[in-house]
Amino acid sequence: MPKPIPTPYSPLLPPGEAERESVHQVYEAIAPHFSLTRYKPWPLVSQFLASLPPNTLGLDSGAGNGKYVPLAREQGREVVALDMSWGLLSVARGAIETKAECLRGELGYDGWRARVFDWAISIAAIHHLSTPERRAQGVKALLNALALHRDTEDTPCSRFMIYVWAFEQGEGSKRKMGKRAAREAREGGRVGHSAEAQSDEGQGGTIASGTDDTEGMTNRVKGLSTQSPSNPPTIDAKTTQQSATTTHPADSPAGPPVVAPPADGTPVVQDVLVPWVLQPKPGTKETQAEEPKVFHRYYHLFLRGELRELVESAARDDGYIVVASPDQGAALGPEDKWMKVVSEGWEADNWWLEGLVGVGPTRG
Repeated sequence: MPKPIPTPYSPLLPPGEAERESVHQVYEAIAPHFSLTRYKPWPLVSQFLASLPPNTLGLDSGAGNGKYVPLAREQGREVVALDMSWGLLSVARGAIETKAECLRGELGYDGWRARVFDWAISIAAIHHLSTPERRAQGVKALLNALALHRDTEDTPCSRFMIYVWAFEQGEGSKRKMGKRAAREAREGGRVGHSAEAQSDEGQGGTIASGTDDTEGMTNRVKGLSTQSPSNPPTIDAKTTQQSATTTHPADSPAGPPVVAPPADGTPVVQDVLVPWVLQPKPGTKETQAEEPKVFHRYYHLFLRGELRELVESAARDDGYIVVASPDQGAALGPEDKWMKVVSEGWEADNWWLEGLVGVGPTRG
């Protein structure tokens, strides 16, 4: 069958019901096969986890099959895996190398004991929330689960990292959506029906295939080059050993980011349904005659600057002071709670952000 393509999302149900239909139910249906394609940790997430202090407790919000749990547990760290999919959590709980502490719940779950976690990650999950308000609640729940420490040499501040899919897709991406999809459509091609897309089916009919390339990013990272998020790098499909990130300190003279549509006039379609083709299992003649099943997952594709705007806005709404400079941080009162973005960037078709939360004056 021709490989299906992403389509614009037009909600017909209230947000919670729509997400149950186009996110939660889909992941339950594809969980075993999906998990087989999600086993390689993303490089920058691995670096983040390796940099955390030993003997700390973390939250993986939207943990899926728990692939980051073994990395997080190095040096005595513990982690709780939160996800809405029973199927994926069963994989996380059952893996010998994982044996994760798992909780089934949505990204906005706020039932934790107050300020119990020392760090948190949310990797490729918040983009499944279908409204700005629900995405903001997902960020607030993440921030409010983190302990608020004073910024001293002896006590590290709580840290967090968020990854989301980008509207600005690179040339080497298998995700036929966002800016790349609009460009191909404008040039007269049928998006998603290139030879590259057609070759992305599961092996032997047993592995599910999707239009995304979240594992392929691992193969594109060999060294990290600096690139402005306003101009994401062009990734040559023939040269896969590359990626790009950028750091944007909160006190950068460039100032706060601006959420901006592409300068070339590309139509902005950020809310899409992404197909996942589930091939029938090999076996009897009856199963061999079955047609592949196509499921559609909802994604919000983030524009340049949108992730940072979301995080900072959510923090302000919850009473955090967003620290934009060392002088501002040094002038905080002893009980002022704060949030600071320390770095952000674009990597292999995703936007990422790392931040800190704490209380009282900052050291820099």
